[in-house]
Amino acid sequence: MVHPQAFLQTVEGDVNNHTTLRSALREHSEDNGGDREIQQVWQNEKLIVNSVRSDAGDFVDMEVVFPESQAIKNVVVGASSAAGNKDEESRFFPSAKTSVVPSVVAIADTHNGRHTLTLQEDGAVRVWQLDQAALDHEVKLWKKMYNREDDLSTGSSLELKVDGSRVGDPSTPKTGLDAPKYGKDDPNNDPHVGGNTWAGGTGGSDTAGLGGRGPYRLDKGHPVHQVSQAKKDEVSAEAHAKAHAMAQEALAEKLREIDMTDREWETYQSYFTRVEHESAQLRATLANLESVAQERNWLRHQSSGELDDGKLVDGVAGERLVFKRRGVSDSPFQAPAGYQQEQEPKRMLFVMDVSGSMYRFNGQDSRLERMLETSLMIMESFAGFERELDYCIMGHSGDSPEIPFVEFGAPPKDRKERLRVLQKMVAHTQYCRSGDHTVEAVERGVQRVAALEGDDRFVFVVSDANLERTGAGYDYSAGTFSPEGRIFQVEYARKAVENSGTTIGIKCTDGIIMGVEKTLLSKMLVPGTHRRIYAIDRHIGLSMAGLVADGRQLVNRAREEALNYKKNYGCSIPPHLLSERMGQFVHYYTLYGSIRPFGTAIMLAGYDQDEKKTSLYMVEPSGVTYSYRGCALGKGQQSAKTEIEKYKIFDMTCREAMKYVAKILNTLHDEVRHPFELELSWICAESNWQHHLVPDNLRDEVNEWAVQSIKEDEMADDDDDDDE
Repeated sequence: MVHPQAFLQTVEGDVNNHTTLRSALREHSEDNGGDREIQQVWQNEKLIVNSVRSDAGDFVDMEVVFPESQAIKNVVVGASSAAGNKDEESRFFPSAKTSVVPSVVAIADTHNGRHTLTLQEDGAVRVWQLDQAALDHEVKLWKKMYNREDDLSTGSSLELKVDGSRVGDPSTPKTGLDAPKYGKDDPNNDPHVGGNTWAGGTGGSDTAGLGGRGPYRLDKGHPVHQVSQAKKDEVSAEAHAKAHAMAQEALAEKLREIDMTDREWETYQSYFTRVEHESAQLRATLANLESVAQERNWLRHQSSGELDDGKLVDGVAGERLVFKRRGVSDSPFQAPAGYQQEQEPKRMLFVMDVSGSMYRFNGQDSRLERMLETSLMIMESFAGFERELDYCIMGHSGDSPEIPFVEFGAPPKDRKERLRVLQKMVAHTQYCRSGDHTVEAVERGVQRVAALEGDDRFVFVVSDANLERTGAGYDYSAGTFSPEGRIFQVEYARKAVENSGTTIGIKCTDGIIMGVEKTLLSKMLVPGTHRRIYAIDRHIGLSMAGLVADGRQLVNRAREEALNYKKNYGCSIPPHLLSERMGQFVHYYTLYGSIRPFGTAIMLAGYDQDEKKTSLYMVEPSGVTYSYRGCALGKGQQSAKTEIEKYKIFDMTCREAMKYVAKILNTLHDEVRHPFELELSWICAESNWQHHLVPDNLRDEVNEWAVQSIKEDEMADDDDDDDE
């Protein structure tokens, strides 16, 4: 049953002992490189892959068999005929540097069989798309994207060529560093790399281009071959000065050209058509805001509307215009209510990035184009709203943190002036020196807007700077220290704790009491909900202060730790061990800039069954863990600590201590602003050394005693004042 021309056969059987033989025939070709060596055979549910290498080693043939459709497809991996330098990079991209393709040593699939991986003997991994359905879908999308459906249907074909060069290849300069110059203009606009002759090259010699060492940037649309940082550092200070002088001269010449440029209308339209729809939407939004701002007032002497109380007698007498309604008056003697008092316009300052990186990387992600489109949309949309909106556009680059483009109160009057603003932006990105002034630009922008009067003041900043690399951004990054050695995000988390309701924990002579001031923000809130005290295990309780949502995450984590410990060791987790693990977990969230610290602090009260003693711990937002006899959290923590020491509550029993805990919380709470609900829990002999909420009747009794005691203290203070 073996087919004489088959290179691959499979035998499949079923439960009925029926056998199916599938044979794949190799197509003979005159240019297949002669005999071929089978390297690997691999299959999955959809296809069979047979990797074959020619004797000459100049190509690898991936023969793919689809058993269901009985189809065979060949994927030929040929080698580049251009030999390159045998440098370190040739180990990773051998097919681009040598005429021999390494053998395939292993084949596997990924993404549920949608892609096939081949491992070659040099360590390179290639990813293949062999799924016919996925290929057909991607071809359909490609045709639609490039509008090639009609062309391909007529039988025409497209050819894809790879010349062996890659964007981003390093360049080795071939000239000195002491004579920066513009260079010659190539009439054919051919790419040039490091030749020190042509302007607009990409190799890093001393002519204007994008290689990294010329006098200024000049983009002619070719792939960039950036020089290394070490080669840049070789440029002397004298050469830097010459290059900067040339850049300044070229900038001045460019600005002179702007005033007499041709084809201004076509250039402007090429940008305006991209943002025309968005500009119209923004103008409609601004017009709607202007109409809403005209507050309506009562229009009297109307024939319809609400009955005017001041004209009841006139109505009885037969007057018809006895109604009033809300509206905007059209009387020339009465301006709309919103304009009876002159208001200052809203001030908006836009700080745009016009640094060299915007020009340098525009060919990769169009960042400069998008910034220009945004600037044009702002100028087009705000035209005609000068009375309500006063805007300014300034730029920042390596030359200066404050480059004026549009001043407050002087917006561009027509499209020609707006085009000149865009041209100036492009000129600055091309001829400015390297560097970044983003932080300084933000500071100056805020100072400038703060000095102006306005209904509202805003500063919008656009920058492609890596703030973490420049040492800025420590105020919003939990993974960065400030120059003073502080982590501001952790301090902000502490501030969230200090703004919450007061929480008290007391280690008494016979147990532990925890009390929480739970503010009721709404009269419709169901009592007993929105808890701040939770049970972690039978012998451990947790109370929190700060952001409740963050606290619930810590509750879930603590319960997981307790449950896993019991599963692994067959006993309950000791309170001190749980506090250490929770501290480590909280501290983990202060180590990375991609996550923020927990905006809550927790108290852990527990009973150690082995040592037969209670313990009280507090975990701060920084992850630091302390053991306390008495502690407090929240906005009244300082006063609460003073009261705890004053009454010496930790020398009392739990029943005695809970009265003073309730009294402290009632004393510190502002009852006028919001009512609050007292929440108490304990661990003592009366709770069988388990964590429970204090019974409702006992809690209410304690709360009444606390309120009455506060009143008696106030009356005693009044009597003392009268005696004096």
